[in-house]
Amino acid sequence: MRGIDKNKHALLLRGLHELLDLAADPAEINRIKTEIDVLNEEYERYMSLVAEAVQCAATYNIRHNEARRMLCRTLRHARRA
Repeated sequence: MRGIDKNKHALLLRGLHELLDLAADPAEINRIKTEIDVLNEEYERYMSLVAEAVQCAATYNIRHNEARRMLCRTLRHARRA
């Protein structure tokens, strides 16, 4: 899976905004605005998913460490018995 490069996204948006400034045809202006909106919505959705994945990983790592400690402690006591 490839992520979305923030700099490439920003560069593309700058180009689309420049094209929007140069466009005279209302249909072309509307098409460019739609493309900008779609790209921004997808980027925001992607960033939201990435943030959620980071949070899930952090939660998993906390639980993993707690479970590992409990497992080691329990095994140590069981082996001594």
